[in-house]
Amino acid sequence: MKILKRRSIKKLRSISFFLGLLGAQCLSLSTVYADFTILQGTSVIERNRLRTNAQIELKLDNAPSDALRAGIPLTLSIQMQLIKKNNFLLKQVISNWQYQYVLDYHPLSGRYLVNDIASNQMKSYSTLIEALNSFSRFRSSERMMNLKQDSGRLLVRLRAVLETNSLPKPLRLITFFFPEWQQTSEWRQWNIVQ
Repeated sequence: MKILKRRSIKKLRSISFFLGLLGAQCLSLSTVYADFTILQGTSVIERNRLRTNAQIELKLDNAPSDALRAGIPLTLSIQMQLIKKNNFLLKQVISNWQYQYVLDYHPLSGRYLVNDIASNQMKSYSTLIEALNSFSRFRSSERMMNLKQDSGRLLVRLRAVLETNSLPKPLRLITFFFPEWQQTSEWRQWNIVQ
């Protein structure tokens, strides 16, 4: 009987420890959301193209910054969705786009490199702040067909994400447990200007 009580107490302690860790992680995630922010955005349909401009603020936490300086490239993703409002509660995602950029550090030159995956264009910056500020003005132009008549019911939403699935496997596992690697902005949405 005493052995069963001891096991129950040990299980309760381990469960409470796990719940405490989980609660602490949830609390710390709320502070991480402030590191990537979509400040504002506008979208317009012109000549069958959806043109979007957004202002983004990116700040890396210490762990990703240290990993970057240690030679581990980071993938930053800007995700955009075109949504049709059917009624007050229902929204339908019409299109998804993902714009990926690889942020790398070149230790020999001491320069930070930003590679746009889609265009394969690379730019070099002398500081990490300059490299992150290069994302501050986001622009996209996507071909769309026959959306002009629905433009009053359309909206665009955008978010920025630090992609951990492109990291080396041992580090990828660690990032799951540390909130400083869970850097994602909240979705920011706006109506399409006519």
